[in-house]
Amino acid sequence: MFDDHGEGGTFALYSLLCRHLGIIPGLSGKPTLEDRGLERYSVYPTRVQHEQCSPAARIRAFFRNSGAAQMVLLLVVVLMTSLVIGDGVLTPEQTVLGAFGAIQVKAPSFPQHSIAGIAMAVLAVIFLLQPLGTARIGFMYAPIVFLWFTFNIINGIHNIAVFYPAIFKVISPYYLYVFFRDHPTTAWQQGATIFLCLTGAEASYADLGHFSRPAIRLAFLGVLYPTVILTYFGQAAWLIKHPEGFATSFFLSVPWNTGDFWIVVKQSMALSCFPRMKMIHTSTKVTGQMWVPAAMVFMMAFAIGAARFFELLGRDPESNGLLETERHVPLRRLPGIGLLYTDHVGEEHAPTVLSVFVRRLHALPETTVLIKIRQMPVSSVSREERLIARAISGFPDMFEVVARYGYMDKVSQGPEFVADLVKQLELLGKVFDDEERERVTYTILDAKLKGTGTWYSFKRNFVDWIYAPFAQLVSVKTSETWGIPHDALIELGIIMPL
Repeated sequence: MFDDHGEGGTFALYSLLCRHLGIIPGLSGKPTLEDRGLERYSVYPTRVQHEQCSPAARIRAFFRNSGAAQMVLLLVVVLMTSLVIGDGVLTPEQTVLGAFGAIQVKAPSFPQHSIAGIAMAVLAVIFLLQPLGTARIGFMYAPIVFLWFTFNIINGIHNIAVFYPAIFKVISPYYLYVFFRDHPTTAWQQGATIFLCLTGAEASYADLGHFSRPAIRLAFLGVLYPTVILTYFGQAAWLIKHPEGFATSFFLSVPWNTGDFWIVVKQSMALSCFPRMKMIHTSTKVTGQMWVPAAMVFMMAFAIGAARFFELLGRDPESNGLLETERHVPLRRLPGIGLLYTDHVGEEHAPTVLSVFVRRLHALPETTVLIKIRQMPVSSVSREERLIARAISGFPDMFEVVARYGYMDKVSQGPEFVADLVKQLELLGKVFDDEERERVTYTILDAKLKGTGTWYSFKRNFVDWIYAPFAQLVSVKTSETWGIPHDALIELGIIMPL
């Protein structure tokens, strides 16, 4: 299964692929030797030299040398993640509508709009409970879910015993052969639904951020799988005697009346595939237990809207060089350590944040540190491995630093980060006095998105009227998500054309 050091799901698979293909997630180039040395980077033994001509080696070389192939891989991951998010919108309302649809099975006169109203109220309560976290919600619902499984087991055994005790013979592959022989078209159509069994089993491992591998195995093999088998066999036994009740067989077969989204988002944000939003961790022990307020509001609105929609349908569910910058602009030196955040280090041209800083303030910090936050294709990076620092040749007291984080790590740039940074710079020969250590400023760019092209072009109007307002609505400032002290923050506004 796709287990990336305790994390599962689409991005765990993507991170594993990137590591073994020798690329960095999000079209960020190739991993450096320092990246490959991370404790969690490699999970398989290194392949020997004679395997360099193997098909696997050729595939790795193809992806390493093809930007287009990396783009296609990223788009596939984004598409898969979008489908998961869509499933997170549709599944709750379909499940709740389906559950309350049982009312009409036992009481056909009950109005459909009342069922939709009850379902929307329940959906609102479900989403509003999310801030409690997986642990608390699981503790509350565990007894209910256990009773639900117990009921299904009892109901399945009852239907098997009463209607068709020989139903277990369907386990024989012979009947599958007969079905395909006598009804080939229908058999292939039904075969597509069987594939959902595979996706359902794998989806369980997407919860690795919430639960351990043994817990998932125990729940799946010890509770869920036996319950599902007995439930489906029981329904099949009942349908043999009552084929006319196919559409609502689950409810009609009852013999008496009965009345992981947030990690995807976090991982999407880590790869810059989603606007940066505020995340709240609900557990101090399990990193995967979190909720995203803005995403919850949108998902709740979409889920309730979908429930209303189905009810209406009547059915269920940049840059100048560093040398040129200093040569043409008289610069003052500001006391202290200045941290300038950029997406590019190690290049011949000055990063945008540096050129804008110099152009606006005509100054540079006494100690200038260009910092790139790099998201690594591993679940976590230890504190000892986090920073890579080097002095910029020809520019005294100017450094480049790469701060590496796994996709489940929380980016923190507070006092602890500064202390580690100072230690790294001292190893490079920089000497700090006590006053300089205390005077630290953080400079980030506050970009406003602007579409390019003619006034009637689709791209320009999409960016200006849809994407940019959406990103501004749901995004939170980098300073808030990274723990940057507000009284030490410098924000430089720029227009970013798209």
